Amino acid sequence: MKTTTTHPYNPPSLILPFDYAAPTVPLTTLLGTIAAVPIITTSLTLFILSQTRPNASLGVKARTTWFTICLTTHLLLEAPLILSTPTRFFAQPYSHPASLWLEYSLSDSRYLNPPAHPVLYLTELLTIFLIAPFDLLALIGTLSNSLPTELAGTVVTSGMYLFSVSLYFLDAVLNEGGGVWEYCRDEAWYRWFYFVCMNAVWGVVPLIWLTWAWRTVKGLEVENGVLRRMSGPVPEIRRESVGGTKTVLVGGSGSGVRRSGRGKA
Repeated sequence: MKTTTTHPYNPPSLILPFDYAAPTVPLTTLLGTIAAVPIITTSLTLFILSQTRPNASLGVKARTTWFTICLTTHLLLEAPLILSTPTRFFAQPYSHPASLWLEYSLSDSRYLNPPAHPVLYLTELLTIFLIAPFDLLALIGTLSNSLPTELAGTVVTSGMYLFSVSLYFLDAVLNEGGGVWEYCRDEAWYRWFYFVCMNAVWGVVPLIWLTWAWRTVKGLEVENGVLRRMSGPVPEIRRESVGGTKTVLVGGSGSGVRRSGRGKA
């Protein structure tokens, strides 16, 4: 097995388990090629959504886009890296996914040899074999307008994303070597955009979907054994006392039943 000690990654003493050469594909070309795949798949799923749910809200379209991008990322970028060996995956000439990982690894060189970092490796395996199927489940639920399926997939994937990204950051912070930045280059672009911002997305967006799921569950009712959203406002009861007359309003705003009676002022 060839190894390389001359490279742009941190720490400088890192020994790569493959023969390294600088990628020849310009970054803009690489990103454009990689971005084309999720754009195509997202366009396809949104087209399917327009056929199955023509009146879908912006939130439904956003969740459809999110789950499609997640599924595409896990299957086409993460799976080839994690399910292969570094020597084989980073063999020259580099594939587009390999070139992309070489670029991202400037912010986290652990991805150049994932099996050597158990927490990172197990987190990625969790993503591929557990989270990705639930991404697909949530996507199917969204496209088919199956609320229970959509809720189940959304809650499970969002919870696991929060767990995995927290574990990812925690593993970096508790690194026994050189601290959180040991595997990242010194430039702010790699530290704060690649490492922090790009990974924070996997925490922020799932929080949004968990909030949506919670509000949706609160607004559900069961009718004839079927789970559905409430069609009207949640009933409320207000008590007013005016001039010794006690008034109770039952029902939603503007549609309640008024009852009056004498009471203590």
